[in-house]
Amino acid sequence: MTDTDFAGQIDHTILDKSHSAEEVELERNRANEVNCNLCIPPNRVDEVAGRVKGELMTVVGFPMGYQESEVKRLEVEHAVAAGADSVDVATDVSALKSGDHEGYRRDVEAVVEAAPHVKAILETGLLDSDGIEVAAELCAEAGVDYVKTSTGYFGEGASVEVVERLVDLGLDVEVKASGGVRDPESTEKLLAAGADRIGSSSGVEIVEEHRSG
Repeated sequence: MTDTDFAGQIDHTILDKSHSAEEVELERNRANEVNCNLCIPPNRVDEVAGRVKGELMTVVGFPMGYQESEVKRLEVEHAVAAGADSVDVATDVSALKSGDHEGYRRDVEAVVEAAPHVKAILETGLLDSDGIEVAAELCAEAGVDYVKTSTGYFGEGASVEVVERLVDLGLDVEVKASGGVRDPESTEKLLAAGADRIGSSSGVEIVEEHRSG
């Protein structure tokens, strides 16, 4: 894999609550220097839109996922209007755990209908094996482009085992591994397991270390 191809699979994120506008601009510059993608809070999208070499993404319903579907749809509409290329949506794990599979799917579908590209965050660390499978299948039915392991805020983050399970389902979606990924070695293991994209707040460092290694 070339350095360019590797960088294109990395989503560098800055989603902490204490960030400043200056820090977002700094991370935009750093992401552009290594040609990776960038994921930032929705209220910062308009500040960097059109100035990101890779994919510019933001988050919806983040990190809890229990906002009303109409609110998530409105978030998406604002993000897309501001210049986001895609959104990562936190799914309603509570609905899934309550057995409301139709409500869970419809909630994701509302986002899909409003966004050009969607990555659905399953929060696999809060689900058992069957729950992961059901969540992925429902999100695929809703029309997402990716299923994503986690926000990184709850339970276990990305793991080779979970990525392999998602890939083995054979769904017509790609897989994004996120949560606790901080070095090239972990990244390469997840990509080898079948992940198509990696999300990390250390994304730029991962690309830099991969190039130097």
